[in-house]
Amino acid sequence: MNLKSLLIGLILVTIIVLGIIQLLESLNSKRQNSPSYFQETVSLPEKVRDLTETRERQIKEREEQLDQE
Repeated sequence: MNLKSLLIGLILVTIIVLGIIQLLESLNSKRQNSPSYFQETVSLPEKVRDLTETRERQIKEREEQLDQE
């Protein structure tokens, strides 16, 4: 009786865990197929480039300020 209950409990826990995993995978694939996800992914390199250029410009301006002092 005790072994039977343990076995049934383990099977139920396994089914629940597998169901949660499938649900999370489904939500993740829906997010990746959404247009906003693609727009965000495509615009990411542009954002990085803009931030890099801004940082380089700030460094040059700061160096010029220090040279003037």
